[in-house]
Amino acid sequence: MRLMFKSPNWILRYGGGLKALEGHVRKLHKSASGLCLISAPDGQAATDLLVGRAMQRAWLALTERGLAAQPMMSVMVLDGVQRLGETSMLEALGREHVAALVARLKEGFGTVGADRPAFLLRFGYAQAPTGRTGRRPVSEVIDLAPANQALAMDQRR
Repeated sequence: MRLMFKSPNWILRYGGGLKALEGHVRKLHKSASGLCLISAPDGQAATDLLVGRAMQRAWLALTERGLAAQPMMSVMVLDGVQRLGETSMLEALGREHVAALVARLKEGFGTVGADRPAFLLRFGYAQAPTGRTGRRPVSEVIDLAPANQALAMDQRR
């Protein structure tokens, strides 16, 4: 998995990289208590904003109930490559393989219909984190400007 980002796309396709990734994703799905799929009727930017809002609400609701959540976006990213026409990457991965992955995801949920899968989240109960990242004090990471300076900046725009 670590070498995936440094390898040429054709190695993923013909060297078994996609099969390894598929197996890893399958294992993650099976270990989850549940999956949350958000679908969208189109690919408009405004729709994607609504998808993001729905994702945030779902993630916060799960967290509030003591569940851990993890995005699982590989198939949605590949679908975006397919829809937006990134031909070199799509050809390297295999157009038919990407289409089959998207179709299998849609079949697995059954309720997506003609909509496109837009966000996938797995959730479940998880062990407590084994380490924490320290946070710097807010005063160290923001720069406060006097109100009149901020107002002057807004007026220049």
